[in-house]
Amino acid sequence: MTSAELSDLENIFVSLKYEFVPFVTIPFFAILFVLLMVRLKRKRIIPIFICSWLLIFSVFEFAAINSPILTLEYTKLGKNEYFSLSRGGKNVLIDISDGSYGKMRTASKEATSLGYCELDAVILTHLHNRHIASLTKLSSAYVLRSVYIPKPENASEKEIASGIEDAMALEKIPVFYYLEDDYIDAVGIDLGIERAYIKRSSHPAVGITFSGATELEYYGSSYSEIGDITSCKNVLFGIHGPVCKENFDFDATECSLASFASVDIYSYCTINNKANLKTVIAPEKLVFKYN
Repeated sequence: MTSAELSDLENIFVSLKYEFVPFVTIPFFAILFVLLMVRLKRKRIIPIFICSWLLIFSVFEFAAINSPILTLEYTKLGKNEYFSLSRGGKNVLIDISDGSYGKMRTASKEATSLGYCELDAVILTHLHNRHIASLTKLSSAYVLRSVYIPKPENASEKEIASGIEDAMALEKIPVFYYLEDDYIDAVGIDLGIERAYIKRSSHPAVGITFSGATELEYYGSSYSEIGDITSCKNVLFGIHGPVCKENFDFDATECSLASFASVDIYSYCTINNKANLKTVIAPEKLVFKYN
């Protein structure tokens, strides 16, 4: 039984996934083994030692959960992509995918890799039928606090959105709609999501802006067909969505990292002013940390 199943209280759990755990637990068990092997005149030292260690471990856990450091992770799973934002005991998963549960579950494990066993929010950039069943399964595997979905633009999207609302209502999980001009507060970061349909595809092209402590922008594979690509310190060119089929220019004057989720996208891109630019082709994972 997981700690998420033991409590509905927010952020009340103990995790063994934090980086400090090996450095605290290994010496503990080594010392405990020695204490159990030697003949002690006062056996009470063992429970005192265990209680002291539990106190120290709790202090480390509390500090980790309430850390002001923002961790932003980008994960690519095949042709699906995810972002996770974690800070101060809060954890948000941003789904840019086809909605399949297997990949969403894997992304959720990545999102909770800092030790959080609950998701404060799952934010969908667009709607797929699969999201209905996937979110239902996800809510049974994790404590899921809320779901954000884009305002539907057609009959198909309205049907999917209604299905998500009904499924989440059974789990008593609130569903919030956002508009293109809205900014979602995700662990203190203003998250702007833009999506638009292009003539040759029924799948929207997606753009995401992270504002605040972060300097990061995400552009879906065919975003250049619907809007200008601005220059930012870190720019990710994604793969999920309509296949990129048009050449486009990218001004890297203010950019230090341009990451391409596939070589195909990179082959269509002309990068200007790339003297100080670092490019990464086809990353499976990128991690950014901000104070």
